[in-house]
Amino acid sequence: MVEQAVGQPKPSAPRATPDRASPSHLGATLLANANALRNPSFPERRTTPFLPPIVEVVRQCLQAVLPPKNVQVPLILPDLRMFDSVALYTDFSGDGDKSGYSTYGFLLCAYQPQPFESRMDEIRRRYGIVGREISYKNLNQQAGIRRALGPYLRAVDNLVPGLLCTICVPDEVEGLILGRVDEDDELHRELDGMTPAKHKLWKRKVMQKALRVFHVASYMLALLGRDRQKVFWMTDHDAIMANAELSRLATAVFYSLLEDYCSFELGKFGWAFPFKDRSNMVHHDLLSAVDLAAGGVARHVGERAGADTVRKECTDLIETWFGTSGIGCRKLNILISPGADPTELSASVMADTDPKGRTRVPLHL
Repeated sequence: MVEQAVGQPKPSAPRATPDRASPSHLGATLLANANALRNPSFPERRTTPFLPPIVEVVRQCLQAVLPPKNVQVPLILPDLRMFDSVALYTDFSGDGDKSGYSTYGFLLCAYQPQPFESRMDEIRRRYGIVGREISYKNLNQQAGIRRALGPYLRAVDNLVPGLLCTICVPDEVEGLILGRVDEDDELHRELDGMTPAKHKLWKRKVMQKALRVFHVASYMLALLGRDRQKVFWMTDHDAIMANAELSRLATAVFYSLLEDYCSFELGKFGWAFPFKDRSNMVHHDLLSAVDLAAGGVARHVGERAGADTVRKECTDLIETWFGTSGIGCRKLNILISPGADPTELSASVMADTDPKGRTRVPLHL
C-alpha cells in the first residue's frame, strides 16, 4: 500500500528505533561495527534475470569496492536491517542546464534518527538558522548556513546510519534501462504492465529519468532492507511528479519495481514532498545531504564548470565530505562514462576527492 504524507509525521509515526540495541547508546567504534552489513546478498529480480545497465553498474561498482577487494579504502555497507523503518531521500540535478551530465542522488538511512535530530536542533539554534533550508544554492546567500556547514556534515557522517549514493551520467549515454538506444517503445510496453496507458503522461526524457531513479532506488532497498520494514520516501519537486496525476503514476511504478526487486515482503510504503511545516527540520536536513552531495559531485566532475559561484571554502569542505565515508553514513559516488557507442559504458568509483585516485571498474554488461 502506498500512502502520501501531507504534513509532518505524528509522534506515533515509525521512528528510527532498532529492534536491537540503539546505536545512540553506543560509542563510535561500536557504532561502526554495529552498522556494518557483513557478506551482503546482491538482489535479483523476481520477474526476469535481466538487470538494467544502470543497476548493473551499481552492482559491479559495489562488488569492486566492498571487502575483501584490494582497494585502498573499502566501502562498508550499513546494516539497516536493525531498524523498524527506513527512509529514502532523492534529489537530481543537471536536467536541461547544458551541463552535459545528469546527477542522481540517493540517501537510504534509518528513519528520523533521533541523535541526528537532536544534534541538528543544537546546530540550528547555535548558528541562527532555525527553519532555514541547508542547500547548495544557499551557501552563498546565508552566512549562518556557511558557518553551520562543517558541524552539519559531521553530524550526517556520525549520526545517520545509511548509504549516500550519487551517480553521474553524461547526456550522450543512452539505453540505461534496456541496453538499447531505441528502447522507448519497449519501455512503454514494460510500463503497460504496471500502469496501463498512464505512463504516456511522461515525456520521453522524464520517463527515462524516472525509470533510472526507481530501478536504482529499488535495488538499494532490496540490498539493504528486510522483511516487513516500513519505507518512507521523500523527494524534491521534480518533473517526474509535476502534478497529482504524475505523482500517482510515479509511486505506482516505484512500488511495482520494489516488489520486483525485493525478495521479502514490504511493510508500509509512504512518500512526501518536503514539508511546508518548518518546526521540525529533520527530513529537510536529510534531504539536504543529498542536495549537497549531488551539487558537490557535479562540480567535481566539471558539470558546474564556469557556472559555480559557491565559495571555495564551502566547495572544498563538501568535496572532502562526499569523498569520505563517515562512522554512520557511508558514501558511494559513481561516474559513468561512454564508450565507442552510446550503450557501451565504463565506470569509476570516486573513492576520494582526487580525480586521479578514482577506482576504475571494468564493466561486464
